[in-house]
Amino acid sequence: MTSLKACIEQKDLEKGIQIHAAIASKGILKNDIFLANTLINLYANCGSMDKAQEICNDIPVRTVVTWNILITGYIEHGRGEEALHCYQLMQDEGLSPNASTFTCVLKACAVIGAAEKVLELHARIESEGLLEKDLIVGTTLVDTYGKLDMMKKAQEVFDRLPVYDTITWNVLIMGYARHGHAVDALYYFEKMQQHGFYPGDVAFIASLKACAAIMEIHRAQELHAEIVKVGFDQKGNLINNALIDLYAKSDLIVEAQTVFDNILIHDVVSFGALIAAYAYLGYDGEAMLCFNQMLLESVSPNEMIYTSILKVCSNLGVINRAFYLHSQIVKEGLSEELNISRALMDMYSSFGLLQELQEVLDRLLHYDVFSFNLLIAGFCKNGYDELALSNFEKMKAKGLSPNSNTIVCILRACSNIGASDKGQQIHEQVIRCHSFETDLAVGTSLVDMYARCGLLEKAQEVFDALPVHDLVSWNALIGGYCEQKHSEEAMSCFDHMKNEGFLPDTVTFLSALKACSDMQSIVRECKSI
Repeated sequence: MTSLKACIEQKDLEKGIQIHAAIASKGILKNDIFLANTLINLYANCGSMDKAQEICNDIPVRTVVTWNILITGYIEHGRGEEALHCYQLMQDEGLSPNASTFTCVLKACAVIGAAEKVLELHARIESEGLLEKDLIVGTTLVDTYGKLDMMKKAQEVFDRLPVYDTITWNVLIMGYARHGHAVDALYYFEKMQQHGFYPGDVAFIASLKACAAIMEIHRAQELHAEIVKVGFDQKGNLINNALIDLYAKSDLIVEAQTVFDNILIHDVVSFGALIAAYAYLGYDGEAMLCFNQMLLESVSPNEMIYTSILKVCSNLGVINRAFYLHSQIVKEGLSEELNISRALMDMYSSFGLLQELQEVLDRLLHYDVFSFNLLIAGFCKNGYDELALSNFEKMKAKGLSPNSNTIVCILRACSNIGASDKGQQIHEQVIRCHSFETDLAVGTSLVDMYARCGLLEKAQEVFDALPVHDLVSWNALIGGYCEQKHSEEAMSCFDHMKNEGFLPDTVTFLSALKACSDMQSIVRECKSI
């Protein structure tokens, strides 16, 4: 038994299997529930859930402890559905769950988002008086409701608890912060201290997250000073990473870099937060330097970092570095991750490398409309409008429905090559799909397409049917009239636009000047006759 417990602590599955074989050869397992539970715990702890389940199935009598061990194993490996199934099987055998069971099953519900099951468990916990008797159950219930963004229920449970501890306060504050209830998170952070509880790192992280959400920079800096004062910044990277993220989101990149520099050992999260911050704020060179430092420190990039740095490569125009990163992504088996594939497509589109762009899409196991949008937009941007239209048809053939971004891109392609027939087909599709009827971007693209294809009456008709106008839609109509040499109509639209309170921009003035120039040319021609 001592050897088995050592295997569990060290997660030594190989040694554990040898001990299991020795036990099985003696035929004592079915008569020793304690030994069976220990073996189930070994396999569950080492991630061999099928083997743990097999032992559970083979023993003649199972106890609540047996099921609790198995349920915990499933939860720890992200298999919430199986955990709930075990809970049901346990009850089918006539066994009543104890406090530990409820704690485990609530965690399973949080993993799979089973809100209705939580309400059912809550009712049973209430009926057995466990909220008043067991703080761990109460805290887990608050945490579960918090993870499911059921903060009203979380607060109700919290308020009914006879006693609290630091963990109870932490899960309530984190629940509020996690789902954007920043003001409530900061309120309970203060209240926690008023009740004599000093916040731990979880409460500080939640409060920093809340400060970032509502741009409470002064409060965040006060929290930072307190964190340094009590030495939490030296306890690990979790708080430091939260500080980097906070300062980055607040455009305080120097402060973010300072926090990063004070970390003794950087991890992938701290590098990711800083690289993403530099990339988001447009400091592409600094983002690349930070990425290089990460590689020198032998920290492997994750999906988020690759996504950020591919955008940086695009902005810096470093094609060779981009090719190298793509090869690393393939080597690490990340090329089929959707966010990375989208970043690759966006990057190749910016470089005008359309073959590589197409290859990234073709290698995807699962397509979505966003990936096709990147492909179609890439072809449009680089002047390959026929290929854009071709891939639009492929997208529909795969059963994907275009969204407004798809329609805007395809209408632009139709405009570029004068494909008015195709544009009219898409217009008919827009009319059938009621979700696009009030979409100003789609409506403006239709105006632009009809105008540039010379169908000015249709352009005016679509424009008049728009629920609202903006400067872009006016520019599309005025520009269309100018392009087709209808200068008087262009100037009439120009006057109407101003009467509606829109201030002309550079695009408007260029169209108006062209219209005036065309009108003067007509006058000169008439005088010469």
